[in-house]
Amino acid sequence: HNLDPNVQMAGPTWHNMAETAATRVDGQSAEEYLYNSIVNPNDYVVEGYAQGIMLQNYGQTLSQQDIADMVAYLLTLRGE
Repeated sequence: HNLDPNVQMAGPTWHNMAETAATRVDGQSAEEYLYNSIVNPNDYVVEGYAQGIMLQNYGQTLSQQDIADMVAYLLTLRGE
């Protein structure tokens, strides 16, 4: 991931994460989308990116508080 939307990496940009996450999956808030993307990373894979790249066990290895903290942080990212 990268904050620069013009730099493509293994995962999609984190530029303006809150706004982007809110539009990824119909019916999911940005918070829900990010939580699910961490816990079940293959449920929705952004077009152009490969399935299975992200670690698959965060839901088992991170506490719920750790995941909530990650989601809160990701929602603050604005980019450049």
